[in-house]
Amino acid sequence: MALSTASDDRAPVAIPGLVATHGRWLLAAILVVGSLYRLWVLSAADIDLFFDEAYYWDWAQQLAWGYYSKPPLLAWLIAATTAVFGDGEIAVKSGALLAYPVTTWILFLLGRRLYNESLAFYVALAFFTLPAVSLSSLVIATDVVLLLVWTAAMLFFHRAISDNRWVDWLIAGALGGVGLLAKYNFVLFLPSALLFLSVSAAHRHHLRNPKLYAAVGLAAAVFLPHILWNAAHGWPTLRHTAEISKLGGDLFHVGHLAEFVGAQFGVFGPLFFAAFLWAVCSGGRRWSDPRWRFLLCFSVPFLATIGVQALLARAHANWAAPTYVAATILVCAWLLEERRRWLQAAIALNIVLGVTFYHWQTIVPALGGTLTEHNDPYHRVRGWEALAAEVDRLRMSERDLPLLADSRREMAALRYYLSPRPSRSVMWHPGGPAPDHYALTVPLTAEQTGPWLYVTRRDDPDEVLTRFRSVTALGVAEVPLSERSTRRVSVWRLDGFRGYR
Repeated sequence: MALSTASDDRAPVAIPGLVATHGRWLLAAILVVGSLYRLWVLSAADIDLFFDEAYYWDWAQQLAWGYYSKPPLLAWLIAATTAVFGDGEIAVKSGALLAYPVTTWILFLLGRRLYNESLAFYVALAFFTLPAVSLSSLVIATDVVLLLVWTAAMLFFHRAISDNRWVDWLIAGALGGVGLLAKYNFVLFLPSALLFLSVSAAHRHHLRNPKLYAAVGLAAAVFLPHILWNAAHGWPTLRHTAEISKLGGDLFHVGHLAEFVGAQFGVFGPLFFAAFLWAVCSGGRRWSDPRWRFLLCFSVPFLATIGVQALLARAHANWAAPTYVAATILVCAWLLEERRRWLQAAIALNIVLGVTFYHWQTIVPALGGTLTEHNDPYHRVRGWEALAAEVDRLRMSERDLPLLADSRREMAALRYYLSPRPSRSVMWHPGGPAPDHYALTVPLTAEQTGPWLYVTRRDDPDEVLTRFRSVTALGVAEVPLSERSTRRVSVWRLDGFRGYR
């Protein structure tokens, strides 16, 4: 049974004009032009790979079923884009530029299936211009693949419960497994789906449908190799996920919850998030509409779960990102019916916010301001290539030395930006659980005596230096980022490693 009724098929009302007659072609043009604009912004901006992006690029050099802190899908995407476009920064980031138009189009298909093509156009336009999407389009991170797979899974789950075809159930199941390979919080898709089936009398019979459980089994089978990889490596990804959740410390942080909720106005857009809260709180009369229930079940529980996480410990603003797939449809449907001008204003405001973010480095100086580490959103992604060039200058005749580092930040950035790239790299890891993928896979061992090119940002690296028989200071590499901020490391030639104790 489809998620609509005869009286609801036209709601919200069709929108006259170009959107109603050529909405899909207009959307396709917007996606192409918008993506080309973002590509131009990326190529013109004074930014390098963030060290996390360099870290993920490094993962992509050795394809596996898992990595220290993340499932493997992001690394696989980077491996694919760099195989086609090369190893440049834009090639590494291009997965985001390519994925978001696809995600947006899938969301358009879902919106059209639930309502109509006119509404679906506004849903797609709203999603493509969300502040979170504008930012994330310039950064290759797990949300890129997570949102793509979550949106596709919602579409095929809807098709499955509407048409009950094996092909839709199996595709939804396969996407469920792939989603878990993108990011662990995809696990909330299943309870969201089961919740909808439980509260929708017209679809409750699917709880006894063997196709549902075949789909769940297929999802588990797709995810199984990652579980086996984790088991073989001491469960590093699950341990890291538990660590960043910080549920082992003091519980109940109202301030953290308030900070998380406030950040959602930036993720979804100020007017959109306010409208979402209003629609959820005042939409009781729409509960009889199965489409409304469907969208609520795939948005509110996810946001509430991450909100509880924020209250108990902490939660980053982007952890609730899948909420806004369903929420975008829900808010657009509500605003088109209740407050159409608000929808137009919300989209316009988000576009302004996105363009301002893209050109912030030009706007601030033009207004007489000064960029600092506190007001420059690009601060953390600048200076890495220049730092590598300074390290390269200091190593001069030592360019054949393999790299030793004590932080994944410097290790990842230097492995990407040093030219020539180090033939071998190891991580200082004196003991305990591995804190990153390098310590897990390439720790310095007692048999590896040297020589090494040691790069560190430690002010006092004696803990490392005293464990080598030969220590030669090569200098300090320093790159200014602003009037009061620099990126700085010291560079050493070390030989004769005597072990950690």
